Amino acid sequence: MEQDGKLPFLDLLLNRTEDGDLKLHIYRKPTHTDQYLNFNSHHPIEHKLSVVRTLLDRSHSLVTDKDDKEREDIYVQKALQACGYPEWSFSKVRHQMESAKDKKKGKQQRDSPKRPLVVIPYVQNVSDSVARIMRKYDVPVAMKPYQTLKNVLVHP
Repeated sequence: MEQDGKLPFLDLLLNRTEDGDLKLHIYRKPTHTDQYLNFNSHHPIEHKLSVVRTLLDRSHSLVTDKDDKEREDIYVQKALQACGYPEWSFSKVRHQMESAKDKKKGKQQRDSPKRPLVVIPYVQNVSDSVARIMRKYDVPVAMKPYQTLKNVLVHP
């Protein structure tokens, strides 16, 4: 139900202003805890950076006011820093997001044929090195966990 001109809808807060316009904000339930993937956990760096990218992209694409976007970015950065994310992770993701915008604006991508995605098990340091070598040869690589709690605990 709308209260004080505000209506939460999914992860948006629709705010009706006095002049009749709508402003969109990110909505978090009162029980939201800001618990995200810890940066020190045993996951590929791409997974960790995707947490940053997802939260920043959400604010950039949904929030309507520039000042609100800046406040949301600061909120996201503080929440993720509490989960161990270093400053360079935010800079790297922002740079990647800007590069993606430039490509969409008309910069042409390489005309190389599409190669199938290679999925390798994630083993810290080893998988990262293998992926780096494969990317030099334009082989797309994704990593997946090979030892999960389910694999360890469930024995059919």
